[in-house]
Amino acid sequence: MMNKWKLFPWLVVSGHLSLFQGALADSATVGSEEQIVRETQFDKDLIAGSSDVGAALPLVNGRQIVRNKAGSWFVGFDGGNGPHLAVAAETKSEGRHFSTAINLGSLLGVPDGPSEGFSMAIGSDDRLHAVWGAGETIFHSWCDVSGGSGYLRVSKKAAWSKASGEQGFEKIAEGDTRLGDLGVSPDNQLCIVYSQRGSIVAMRTIDGVWSASKVADPVSRWMVISHPPDHMEYDIRMVDEGCRDPVIEIDENGVYHLVFAHRWEIYYTRSEDGETWTGRPPRQPRPEIGMWDSPFPDAERVAFAHAFNPSLVLYRGQPLVVYQHEGMVDLEPHGPEFTKERWTGVANVGYALRDENGWKRDYLSKSKEIMVKGLPPGEGHLSRDDSNFIKTGIDGDGRVFLADEEQWRPVIGRDRFGIPWAVWNDTTRRYNYFSRWLQDGFDDKREWRGAFYGLSRHSTVEKQAPPKSNELGTLVMAADRIYFCRMPVPSIDPESDRYYQVLDLLEFSSLINIKTGLTPLERHPANPVFGPNPDPEAWDSSWGSGGAIYDEEAKIYRMRYSGSGLKNWIAEDGDVTNAYSGYAESKDGIHFERIKVGLVDLLGSTDNNLLIPVRTSFEDKDETDPDKRFKAIITYGPYLEKIGKKGRILSAYSSDEIHWIIDEDITGTDKAPSSDHGAGPSYEDLYDLPERRFKSIHRAYNLSGRAVGMSYAPTLKGPWKGFENILDYYDPYKYPPYGDRQVAGWIILEGGGGIGEDQVYGGSGWLEDKIYLLSYVPVFFDGRYDMSLAMSRDGLNFYRIKNGQSNLSPSGAGNWDSGKISGGRGMDKGDQRWVYYSGTPWHHNTMIRPKGTKARLAITGGIFGRPEWFTGIATIRNHAWTYAGIADPPAGGTLDTLPFPIESGSNRRLLLNLDGIGEHGQIEVELLDPDTGAPIPGFGRSDCRPIATGLDVPVAWEGGERLPDIPDGQLIIRFHFSGVEARFHAFRFAD
Repeated sequence: MMNKWKLFPWLVVSGHLSLFQGALADSATVGSEEQIVRETQFDKDLIAGSSDVGAALPLVNGRQIVRNKAGSWFVGFDGGNGPHLAVAAETKSEGRHFSTAINLGSLLGVPDGPSEGFSMAIGSDDRLHAVWGAGETIFHSWCDVSGGSGYLRVSKKAAWSKASGEQGFEKIAEGDTRLGDLGVSPDNQLCIVYSQRGSIVAMRTIDGVWSASKVADPVSRWMVISHPPDHMEYDIRMVDEGCRDPVIEIDENGVYHLVFAHRWEIYYTRSEDGETWTGRPPRQPRPEIGMWDSPFPDAERVAFAHAFNPSLVLYRGQPLVVYQHEGMVDLEPHGPEFTKERWTGVANVGYALRDENGWKRDYLSKSKEIMVKGLPPGEGHLSRDDSNFIKTGIDGDGRVFLADEEQWRPVIGRDRFGIPWAVWNDTTRRYNYFSRWLQDGFDDKREWRGAFYGLSRHSTVEKQAPPKSNELGTLVMAADRIYFCRMPVPSIDPESDRYYQVLDLLEFSSLINIKTGLTPLERHPANPVFGPNPDPEAWDSSWGSGGAIYDEEAKIYRMRYSGSGLKNWIAEDGDVTNAYSGYAESKDGIHFERIKVGLVDLLGSTDNNLLIPVRTSFEDKDETDPDKRFKAIITYGPYLEKIGKKGRILSAYSSDEIHWIIDEDITGTDKAPSSDHGAGPSYEDLYDLPERRFKSIHRAYNLSGRAVGMSYAPTLKGPWKGFENILDYYDPYKYPPYGDRQVAGWIILEGGGGIGEDQVYGGSGWLEDKIYLLSYVPVFFDGRYDMSLAMSRDGLNFYRIKNGQSNLSPSGAGNWDSGKISGGRGMDKGDQRWVYYSGTPWHHNTMIRPKGTKARLAITGGIFGRPEWFTGIATIRNHAWTYAGIADPPAGGTLDTLPFPIESGSNRRLLLNLDGIGEHGQIEVELLDPDTGAPIPGFGRSDCRPIATGLDVPVAWEGGERLPDIPDGQLIIRFHFSGVEARFHAFRFAD
């Protein structure tokens, strides 16, 4: 039964609900020759030729992604029939832009067979070196890929050579070998490291001639060896324990840094010449505790027991190692022995940094125990009408299990600034995560890609991004396929006026004794500012929740709100205003009055304030016709049937978001973004590809319930794309997709990555300061909602900011907004932002609703009553969604930006967005030279003049109020924090 359970989904709940987020377009045969198309957001990321070849990625070295000087991509992976290589010409490529992967071994004449450890490195001479293992033999060949068309040469056998320059491939080592890693020195000499019969060997080229050196040999020790099946009998004998998994980095001075595993520990050594290896002198034996610092005379211990699969980069010349910590046993969360087996050690990831004091070690991410739902065998596979399509495992055969986060095989690389990024997979949550090293430790982990189907333990990141590169390449293996994605690496432009908020800290390079968090929204004292109609006969006598915009021309606040009431519940057709909106106005944004507009017939009368059911509209700032300022798509079935357009898709325009004119029937152009809670254009995206210029953010579903989806189009009228089938979690290509009733957009946020989240009820997205922000509504175990924040750097991959925190939570027991709340981007009010939010004292499933004349119960298990919704205002400092402050007072802290160029004569000022400055909080600013780390004369910390609280607070120094004139130079801004109340939100530049 335990093995059988492995075939079926298990979903995170309570401590995370793992909501389906995608696979890739593919076809499968299920009991017939029928070809079934599966459409998901990962279609664009698939490396063609990676499916059905037994694809795999090495687990340690991260050498599967490189670029030449022209910016072309080269990605590689192992296969059951040999090493595979795919290329893409453009830096801005997605997975779909790569060529179909070729079998490099077959191309060069190596007999087909499983490859292991396929790795690549590229030198300053633009020679692409490829190394792989097969049949206990290690192979090497190189290809000149220089120039804009250099990537095309890799598919030509004649373009590949041995180290000597002779055409073809060569064998580096044979017999009981296992490839580890390769590196290229500053003078373009190659070094390949591998294990052979338990020893670590470094094989180097010197002007095309290979030379080997022994780095470490097996170590003998006494060992107790028990015998199965009951392990009651055992032997005690001397055993030679071999070394494995060597990884190497060569620094700018040509020094070799090497890390390897032995037993379940990790060791480090270095060499000036590639021949003689040494670590710190090992400490003397300590008989009182029976241990040595290292059993190797020429290597020092990096990490003690339960550490393996190391990956290495150099940070400011020192080795930084990430590694698997524990996870030696595959745990079965559905099995009866799980609570005992978990004691053997769950899969965590750790790190170690070497400095002048030794090795600093800690968790990169420590696994936690969480609750999961289990789908019973067979359920959710064969029936398109399966109950799990709506709610998974709650009733009947649904089961709940303890599970642990299984985090696997971290790999580390560096961006163009030299900042290390680690990536790894969590196969419980089904996400690929990342975290950046910020001088004193790793930042928060963030869910980069997911949630995947059949997520493996294999992922990798580009080892070293080229100079001036604005991305890092990543690969993830899931469902036996390889996906490629570019991870954005931002930069700072002092000539731009945009704000650089704290958010995900990607514009910052160092963080010492600093914590970050979501800035709490403050409730307005006049709350609630709007609510149910006091007339019990009114259509909106139960609900009155919505948002408002300010009409500059009319000098009024316009509110569109959702409403409902008892009168329309008992109507013949049920809840006839379920998707309608009402209209209200205010002169101050606080006191609203319902305004009749005479647009919609309700129960035979238009004497009401109902609006045409446009749930999402878009302000087209490029539109020259004022009557077409706002655009929308209408898909609400009852309204379309009422106007004789049943089953159609309509576009509409408006001058005021109140009076809409049907523009065109666009049904034939493509599917339109649709959702049971409305969909339509949300914002214009000028930074993504032209085919994704317009985005719709709306409700989506997967096997587990609610999520946030996104569709896209090149024009407002389409064709709209970005739709996702609902597939099986772990066998997406064996079973057919689920029914189309809730097929919506690409799922961009779901509960599996959220701490404590059960589902994601919805979200509102927008662009702010060139960042994609998403105010989303997580649903928790008790049916309550709050307002949390996610973001994206590329408009496609969203991740949570301060996972587990919220900007606004339900208020205390008994208040009008103590149950569920939701809101959006808010309204710009100068220094402040007003966020209109909806609130109610009830939470999900704590009410029952009569439906139609027979009063059938649409929702059960709760109390009968009016589900009252109100509208409130919450305020926040503008451009201040997050903050940075002292982590551990009374000690001070520092926050450094990335280095940025400063042009001669730029004459720019530095402005800050700060709170809490005063007696108990101070922030001082200095400008540093990135090369020396020294303050710029006249612009040091002691030169900084006092700074106040506020938005756009100017910084001045003894050296002046403008940034210094440094011809063709660079600067780093360092913020010094002191006191418990100082809060830093953002900075920007201005004239």
